[in-house]
Amino acid sequence: MPRQLRRQYLLAFSCKSRWFCPSCHQRKVQTTADFIANHVLAPVPHRHYVLAIPKMLRPYFQRHRCLLKNLCTLARESLTEYLRVALDLPKGIPGIVMTIHTFGEYLDFHLRNPFSVEKMTMESPTDNVIYRSRMSVKINRNFEIFSPADFLAAITQHIPDKGVQMVRYYGWYSNKMRGGRQPSSALDATSKP
Repeated sequence: MPRQLRRQYLLAFSCKSRWFCPSCHQRKVQTTADFIANHVLAPVPHRHYVLAIPKMLRPYFQRHRCLLKNLCTLARESLTEYLRVALDLPKGIPGIVMTIHTFGEYLDFHLRNPFSVEKMTMESPTDNVIYRSRMSVKINRNFEIFSPADFLAAITQHIPDKGVQMVRYYGWYSNKMRGGRQPSSALDATSKP
């Protein structure tokens, strides 16, 4: 019997556009950013806010991911109230684009962007995975070591459920308000000589 040849196969890893793997995530980020810049944002200054779930509540949201939608709604309501008071505009309607991120530095459940292939080191399929990042005060080092199975478990917990909206538009930027402005803009353009 001839000696079997060892072969290596490179397989493209894709999550089918669910904002998880680096290739799908990067493509989705580019197309979403282009859509937001060209079709959503008004030509005014904008402010970026990062809202994080308190550590003691993170395991609860990890087990009950359907509540992230409610969390976004509460964040929108809080931000709207804050801006109305701060700007003294009691009926003001801010434009909000909200994105959900569940990754932490070392793949724990947090509000952050997905894992990076560049941070990952693995010699062979049976070796441990070394995931490098910034120095962590919590673990007092800049890397975490996973067995292959534990690494897969750590990253797959962040795959969004099918059909879940990862980007949400509220207030002035909501689909309803943008749609309501579209016809009037088109009429204004056609009525000009």
